[in-house]
Amino acid sequence: MKLFEFEQRTSFPSVTGLHGLGSYAAAYWHAAKGMIDNKLFNSHGQPDFSTFPIAFLFRHALELMLKAILIEHDERYSEDPQSLLDRNHKLKGKGSNGFDYLMDLRSVVSKAGVFEDGEPVVSITQEQWDCLQAVLDEWEKYDPDGFAFRYSIDKKAKKDLTHPDFTFDIGQFSQVMEEALEILASLKSELDQLRYQDVLKSEGV
Repeated sequence: MKLFEFEQRTSFPSVTGLHGLGSYAAAYWHAAKGMIDNKLFNSHGQPDFSTFPIAFLFRHALELMLKAILIEHDERYSEDPQSLLDRNHKLKGKGSNGFDYLMDLRSVVSKAGVFEDGEPVVSITQEQWDCLQAVLDEWEKYDPDGFAFRYSIDKKAKKDLTHPDFTFDIGQFSQVMEEALEILASLKSELDQLRYQDVLKSEGV
């Protein structure tokens, strides 16, 4: 018996590789949402380990969505994707190798330009920026390397990644993560549409 049976598809091919990050992000996001909607967790545990896979799925969806936007819409990373992938699972860098995803996103939005009336071509409000900042700050505080909800200890087996009594409100958590991912998905959709329009113009359509 095999775990994986591969089929040759002749239509509707799935996008993989560098331009498949967005599809992977959506898959993790929808899986997390499915676990929430179907209440596939035990809300009475202390700590509630059954919520950890949900947290991981949301965390990974966030990371992949950020990388998808930058690789597809920031020429720095389109030309040198390895520099983005080398960030591993961190959402913020410090020191000489410091990086800031939101600063990168702001740069992408700014380069999209403005309409004749001065309104930005890509719309994202200050409230939405604040939401994204708050979410990234919390992940940086509680799970900077993206391992806390996958492993109980660090790679060197020297540090506990969560407190023995660690728990959280999975309902509130999922609501905030849904909001952040919706913001990013909408931003990616607008940027994708702009790129499509540019392609049509270049082809004289």
